[in-house]
Amino acid sequence: FSKVYNQYISLQFLLCTVCFLASELAYLIFFPADYSDSWRLSYFFFWGAIFNNLSAFLSVGYTGTYNTSGAFYTSIAGAVVSAVSTWLMLPVIGVWAAPVGFFLGLFCMWLVRSIHTRKYFHIRIDWKSIGPGLFAFAFAGLYLLIHSIAAKIGISITAMGIVVWNNAPILNKALTKLHHRIYKHD
Repeated sequence: FSKVYNQYISLQFLLCTVCFLASELAYLIFFPADYSDSWRLSYFFFWGAIFNNLSAFLSVGYTGTYNTSGAFYTSIAGAVVSAVSTWLMLPVIGVWAAPVGFFLGLFCMWLVRSIHTRKYFHIRIDWKSIGPGLFAFAFAGLYLLIHSIAAKIGISITAMGIVVWNNAPILNKALTKLHHRIYKHD
């Protein structure tokens, strides 16, 4: 479980870094100009997506032991944290309350499940393998604060370089399989 979980975490940071850094361009291309700045909100939604997926991974412990009530109650706890934090932050940070509240609720659900599922299986987080991806995605958040095109390109190249380097073994294996599938010889 630990090996798969750590690779899954690394892959989450890779995918979310790529998607977040592409989101500004995607919004400019696919959405009306009135929504051109909405891409900024996606950063915390991506954080939420990471913890949602990690929580789903941990829910295997509940399913495998027929304790689906654990998944239910942790989901309710996350939803309550999300709703209450969004409601409390709305007057203070406005529209940012929705993505931040979404992230906080899913982070809470992941945290509770991480502790609660220890009785089903022990997962050791390998900070050396996931640390670079975590750093890269956090670093990519600077993209929100920068308006200079050159600085945005620098942040993008740095963050992408880190997550690709960190996931090189997984990416290499996937590309090798894809190559063999495309060019298989009968």
